[in-house]
Amino acid sequence: MLKNVDKNKSQYLHSLSQHPLIHLLPDGPLGNQAKQSLLNKVSLTQYHKNQHIFLQHDQVNYLYFLLSGVVSCHRQLPNGQECIIQLYDKPNLLNESVLWQYDIHDSQLHEQKKSLLSARYAVTQHTQSKQLQLLLNQGNLHQLTAKANQTSIVATLPVSDYFYWVGKFELGELLTWFTSQVSKRLYQHLLSSDLLTFQSAKAKVSYYLLTHFPPNTSFVLPISQKQLANQMGLRPETLNRTLQTLQQQRLIERQGEHFSLLDITGLLALIND
Repeated sequence: MLKNVDKNKSQYLHSLSQHPLIHLLPDGPLGNQAKQSLLNKVSLTQYHKNQHIFLQHDQVNYLYFLLSGVVSCHRQLPNGQECIIQLYDKPNLLNESVLWQYDIHDSQLHEQKKSLLSARYAVTQHTQSKQLQLLLNQGNLHQLTAKANQTSIVATLPVSDYFYWVGKFELGELLTWFTSQVSKRLYQHLLSSDLLTFQSAKAKVSYYLLTHFPPNTSFVLPISQKQLANQMGLRPETLNRTLQTLQQQRLIERQGEHFSLLDITGLLALIND
């Protein structure tokens, strides 16, 4: 079958060239140079049924384009549950939800982002909370696992090369900023759907707190408890009672409207129950 991939390589590359991420790059000498350079960096891989294409929490180094076959993407939660998020049975980009979380190699922006991540996700240095790294959107990490449902052809393109060329064009930075906002919203939707899969109120509340706020840092809930309860699929009184229980167990602390996370390991244990 690999011979067939090589034999049809020009056909696959032509199909890929029609994808909007490549086809809609500006016309002209620079645009044509960018398109050809990107296509030259493409690798084609054949995946057999049930073979993984990429795994949740793997580093994002490539864009993955399905060219033929069927691929499913699912998300695994800390308690072992798996949820099918998307089924692809037509040519398409497989990892669009994390595409724009990739670090742009602008030194000033990179340092700002690095500082922000260091402050927000300092918990990942905690020796007993490595599992928490799998809950956090640290950027550059796949949030889904992709698996071939039948023999499939997938093209990979280095993300760094794509961003290099996007940055060459006028409005490239604006496009990157805009789509990064979309990506963040997609991630928030993933977290919201995760919440609905947990059965116990303690698990729901713990998961929400761990994925939205850093430990030992005071924070205020961004929405009312009534709105938050609706998002979690809980009654407001159940949410209030659960927060009180977590306080009594010294897992969180509350002073007025301000909260802080005290026991990361204990909150993680509630998620895994």
